[in-house]
Amino acid sequence: MNDPAFEPALRQALGQPSVLVIGEGGETRVSGYFSAIQSPLPIDVAFDVFWRVDGKEYRVGTLAFPTGDPQFPTPSYNGLIPPTTMTSADVVLRASADAARRTTNITRIWDGELVFPGVTLQRPPSRGRPP
Repeated sequence: MNDPAFEPALRQALGQPSVLVIGEGGETRVSGYFSAIQSPLPIDVAFDVFWRVDGKEYRVGTLAFPTGDPQFPTPSYNGLIPPTTMTSADVVLRASADAARRTTNITRIWDGELVFPGVTLQRPPSRGRPP
């Protein structure tokens, strides 16, 4: 369902994203989450999640949850990207019928895109080498 009127309620329900970047050898593990569903979702949602940096997009996971389902109090995703020193990224949630099909209880989703610009990437403190 492509209805732009749902966007403000979805943004309010999801809140602001948080993201964590952890280097792992030749790839970088990323983890992102929304603190919790802040208010009821007006419609079921299923998204592919991308990070956009300098115009390039990296697919980092999926999110899918039905409205009113208490099993999804903290929407989160995990993925891998090439090694990076980026400090912020646009977090893009793009409607995904494939993500919805991988669930058992979502049959109709909001067909839109949410962009959260300039989200600061958190990194764990560096571990020093033992003496």
